[in-house]
Amino acid sequence: VGQEVYGGNLMSTLAFAIASRINALSFAKLPPQAVHWARLAIADNIAAGLGGCREPSVGILLSLAEMNGARGSCTVLGRTETLPALEAAFVNGAASHALDFDDCSPTMDGHPSVPMVPALLALAEELDRSGGDVIAAYVAGYETETAIASAINPDHGQRGWHPTATIGIFGAAAACAKLLNLDDKAFAGALSIAASSAAGLRANSGTMTKHLHAAQSNRNGLQAALLAQKGFTANLDALEHELGYFSAYAGRPVDPQVVLARLDHGFDILNPGIAIKQYPCCAFTHPAIDAVLKLRAHDDVSCDNVASIKVELSPKRMRNVNRPDPRTDTDAKFSTHYVVALALKNGGVRLSDFEGSAFLDPNLRELMQRVELRPHDGALAEATVSITGKDGRTHREVALRDMGRGPDDPMSDAEFRDKFLDCAAASLTGHEASALFDRLMSLERARSIRPVLAAARGQQAHAPTFVQATA
Repeated sequence: VGQEVYGGNLMSTLAFAIASRINALSFAKLPPQAVHWARLAIADNIAAGLGGCREPSVGILLSLAEMNGARGSCTVLGRTETLPALEAAFVNGAASHALDFDDCSPTMDGHPSVPMVPALLALAEELDRSGGDVIAAYVAGYETETAIASAINPDHGQRGWHPTATIGIFGAAAACAKLLNLDDKAFAGALSIAASSAAGLRANSGTMTKHLHAAQSNRNGLQAALLAQKGFTANLDALEHELGYFSAYAGRPVDPQVVLARLDHGFDILNPGIAIKQYPCCAFTHPAIDAVLKLRAHDDVSCDNVASIKVELSPKRMRNVNRPDPRTDTDAKFSTHYVVALALKNGGVRLSDFEGSAFLDPNLRELMQRVELRPHDGALAEATVSITGKDGRTHREVALRDMGRGPDDPMSDAEFRDKFLDCAAASLTGHEASALFDRLMSLERARSIRPVLAAARGQQAHAPTFVQATA
């Protein structure tokens, strides 16, 4: 492989140093808890894809793939169509992000699994690899992307980049490079090619284009690994070069040792770990939902008695979720006003709350008018909600949950299974969903990923077509 490098030799580049460390990982060396969380993350991503596979954005992207004459044997989640690996990674990436119900990472400040799991699964299906291979490659991708994220966040996201896409692509490239058994030089090439394909703006949150971010991260990350395998060249210092990724995407110099130190000192998948979403909406709104649900325990807190609801969030997160008048069901997932009203009225936030015109419910709209957002100077993941009744009494609750249910506050087995089955119900029968869940919970024992993914195709007759409503 003839990759090039300016300003130093191959082995001194950050991409090569990352590759050598990640290539030293193997399934046999993974701590049992890392295997556990990787298994959950892969299952959670498949569930999100089964729930989102009939969203309008996914249908459009699938029609584009078919228009281009794509033919292949890789699974499209919840559907009978099959596609080549690159196109399956693309379509499933959008499906798994369409509901905004996929997992999160505090280190990423975004979603760690959705930009890489669809690519990893498509490639594993193409190569007929085992469940253990898939888990090892997942951890490889996860640790790569979070190590890079640790060096450029929070500046990166605050500049308007969507880390799920712009950092997640390195997870996809690394996971696929690991599965392809690329040597350190080719692996480094895959990361360097991926650096030129990182794209996604937070300005497009609440639209179909956010789903496209995950789609293209998967396709481009897989493509980078396949190109590197074939000898496609890149400058291996593309990350740290003065005109490279860090300069462009962080807007400041980055010490490569920060990235390497992260890889050398434990697993990010364990600490701070993956956050599994409990609510199907933007994770930045989840602490506010938690606070409202606690406030509902007061006898005098009810929709009829509420005069005002004040929600205090970090200004860094408030910018993305201050949407008092969501105009589509997708936009509603990023409206703190809407989800707070839902939590108060219904005692939770569910998938059905974002289907069709649910967000236009006049009772909820009236309640949303009483919600006011304010910035606070507290912790990034903190939300304070104060509900004042018509009698003048105020109840206040503070909640601190960083983007989901992680290792310090995990979902129970029953809660996780319920989430999986709820998502899968859009595409599979109850029996099919339950059987798939059981397969995924013992993924490391699967000799081939192919029958597992075949079970995720389901039957089209079970999957409703959702129509996006607009206000």
